[in-house]
Amino acid sequence: MIVIADTGPIHYLILIGEIEVLPALYQWVLVPPSVCEELKRPRTPEAVRTWISHPPAWLETRSPSKSPDAELAQLDAGERDAARADGFDLQPVSAFRDFDRQLFLWNAKYSGERPLLDPAGRALDPAGLSAAERVAAILVWSALPGASRHHW
Repeated sequence: MIVIADTGPIHYLILIGEIEVLPALYQWVLVPPSVCEELKRPRTPEAVRTWISHPPAWLETRSPSKSPDAELAQLDAGERDAARADGFDLQPVSAFRDFDRQLFLWNAKYSGERPLLDPAGRALDPAGLSAAERVAAILVWSALPGASRHHW
């Protein structure tokens, strides 16, 4: 499987020491040059700038060749270029979610209706976990409903 990433996920996975989750989940990761440039900005943490200066083999930089769609105008350059990458039917998997949607996703993970993953991205069986273990497992990848830091 291939993923096209913008700056945010790469930036924060490096900072928390979990960047290797990407090659564990995907065959390779595509990024447009604008994402690499964002990761190199002077105000970016040194660990991130150091990492992108020697990118791993599973990270491929690819320039988009399509012109931007009008709907993409509100995105920053990295997001826009990632969305324009050639040959992929992109579907957002993470975006703003109101409280009700966050609660729905949280409950679906807790009940086992949606995948519950460990820190390496491997599926867990919620039936084999205590209530506290389920909550801890969900918190690896998802904030509590209403507690996302995106808007703090």
